[in-house]
Amino acid sequence: MKFRVEFMSQESFDNYMTGGYNFCVNEIDIEALDATMALGLAKASIPEGFQINEHNIRSVEEIEAEEKAWQEKIKAEEEKRERKAKEKKEWEAAHPEIVAERKRKAKITRCKCEIRKAEEEIARLQKKIEWNQKRMKELEG
Repeated sequence: MKFRVEFMSQESFDNYMTGGYNFCVNEIDIEALDATMALGLAKASIPEGFQINEHNIRSVEEIEAEEKAWQEKIKAEEEKRERKAKEKKEWEAAHPEIVAERKRKAKITRCKCEIRKAEEEIARLQKKIEWNQKRMKELEG
């Protein structure tokens, strides 16, 4: 059975441990009977100065199965998004009057919001003008 062992140089390990992003994790596949034997073989084959991740030794089959499950999940989510988008387009094509009404209401709401913001801005500027006029009168005497 093959096991995957992760290791990194001392410089990469120091960057990793201090929270840096500039580090490189190396992987090696070792043929062994179990994880502890794979760790022993890795310690013997990897030169000094490299840090071995002793807590994450997993079989290659397990890793590949996880990657395959992850890819299937991503593919299923993508298909679901595409299906929903297609259904939405079909519904909009079948109900153009409803879509037009929704767009009209959205435009009305947007206009009301812009009017409200403009009125708030006018009120703010009016207060600023009044304050500056009052200050100017005080300074003039």
